[in-house]
Amino acid sequence: MRKKQTKQFGTVIMNGEEYYRTRIRDQDGRRIAMYAKTIDELCDKLHEVQEQIENKTFCRTTPTVKEYCEKWLLMQSANIRQTTLTDYTSKIKNYIIKPLGDKHMADVTLDDIRLALVPA
Repeated sequence: MRKKQTKQFGTVIMNGEEYYRTRIRDQDGRRIAMYAKTIDELCDKLHEVQEQIENKTFCRTTPTVKEYCEKWLLMQSANIRQTTLTDYTSKIKNYIIKPLGDKHMADVTLDDIRLALVPA
């Protein structure tokens, strides 16, 4: 007879309300925290995310550094001269996108930024 595995859920209070919380690891090994008001709701979320991770369709909600930089340059293009935009594009490409472009914004640490600034 196999023992039924029970998942341990913690509780946390956010904005004065109690939520159940659990953490799992995504396909890159990063921990993902998940919250819900009931254990059943949290179990449903957990199963859905685990299925997405197994199918390799799970994606974080934060953009990559490259995506953010491209969006920022587009927003700035309306307010600055073309020569300034060309200069910004060059600097961002060489000093931000090259070392950090594939990372998600939420995953960039102060050490990553310091290492990216060394060549500058």
